[in-house]
Amino acid sequence: TLASVEPLRSKTVLHVMDGLKGIWHGGPFQRQPRFAFYPKQILVGTDPVAIDRIMRDVIEAKRRAEGAVSTLDRNPE
Repeated sequence: TLASVEPLRSKTVLHVMDGLKGIWHGGPFQRQPRFAFYPKQILVGTDPVAIDRIMRDVIEAKRRAEGAVSTLDRNPE
């Protein structure tokens, strides 16, 4: 919604998301090879939030496949 409101809308031209390599656990600075995976995707769009949402779904699917807890799970246990 925010990306569709002026003045942001007129300034947003094109966003490119490099999804060739991803990290499914440990954050962007994780260096252990076991947490890397290769979705081999490049997303292009005018809405950066939508692109982030699509890539979050890719990471969540990988976490599910690995048996990891969802990043959206806020259960303290």
